[in-house]
Amino acid sequence: MTTYTYRDIKNNYLQKKDWEKQFPVSYYLFRPLSFPISYVVLRFTTSPSRVAWVGFSLGLAGCVAFLCLKEVSIWPGAVLLLFCALSDAVDGNVARTTHSVTYYGKLLDGLLGAAVEGSYGFFLGLGFYRAGEAFPFIEAVVPGTNIQPLFIIIGAIFTIGWFFSNLIAESYEKVLSIKEMGQTRESLTNQIQSSRFRNHIWYRLFINLHAVNLQLLILVLLAAIGHAPLFLLLWAIYYVVRVAVHFTFYLHRAGEVLS
Repeated sequence: MTTYTYRDIKNNYLQKKDWEKQFPVSYYLFRPLSFPISYVVLRFTTSPSRVAWVGFSLGLAGCVAFLCLKEVSIWPGAVLLLFCALSDAVDGNVARTTHSVTYYGKLLDGLLGAAVEGSYGFFLGLGFYRAGEAFPFIEAVVPGTNIQPLFIIIGAIFTIGWFFSNLIAESYEKVLSIKEMGQTRESLTNQIQSSRFRNHIWYRLFINLHAVNLQLLILVLLAAIGHAPLFLLLWAIYYVVRVAVHFTFYLHRAGEVLS
């Protein structure tokens, strides 16, 4: 098996370096941590897909731990999901260093990541429900409020299922369209999309709140001060706003481009 040096790993990251600067938590914390881990991982495997599946397994274990937070507290789930987020940086390092970026790999990485990132909040909510936690401020604002959690759970399952069914199809079509345009694997490696708004502070805040590593760090901080349920309330508000912004922005953009 080919031996890869620490410098090889860092040099192959350069093509993504500028793009990742817009995500400070990834750039300054998770990515530097991923380099030594990738160096060790490459001693055992050169398959980024294997690393992705290990990360996915850690994510699933974290979700189960959240579901059982009444018995084990919030910390095991948070730690497992932090390692899952870190593995996402590691599998990318492995793919670029070994020059094994593939269409299937990009699809797999996106789907496995989305499966964990899109569902861990649901398991966290179930865990809070099982533990008898209450959403902050609601009872204070509306005394005697009794939200029937069964409806919330059914609604969450429906919503997650609907989004994932679309996500799988859209992820496949996106990668397939790249391949059908005749791009080489080298161009696929170097293709990193960015936005013309990337230098605007509000845009950076908007996209960083969607980054799972930042979300988990804030969850850990809130849990440390005893306000973990506040996390779900804040991010529920954020995602309502995010959907509204995306709907408005892309509808306007489609009107300009497709009319």
